[in-house]
Amino acid sequence: SGIVSAHKPPSPGYYPTSILPSSSFYDSFTNLWGPQHQSVSEDQSSLTIWLDKSS
Repeated sequence: SGIVSAHKPPSPGYYPTSILPSSSFYDSFTNLWGPQHQSVSEDQSSLTIWLDKSS
C-alpha cells in the first residue's frame, strides 16, 4: 500500500517528512548544546550540530 506502519521504525538514518521532530525537538538541542554548537535552517527543515570534546 506504500504506507509505513507506525509500529515499524524507519531504516537507520531515514526519517520520512511526516515524522520529522517538532519544534520541541530543536528546543531540547538548544538546551543541551547551546547555539554555539548548532545551526537550524530558517524553516527548521534541517539541523546541523557540531560536536567537540567539551560536549
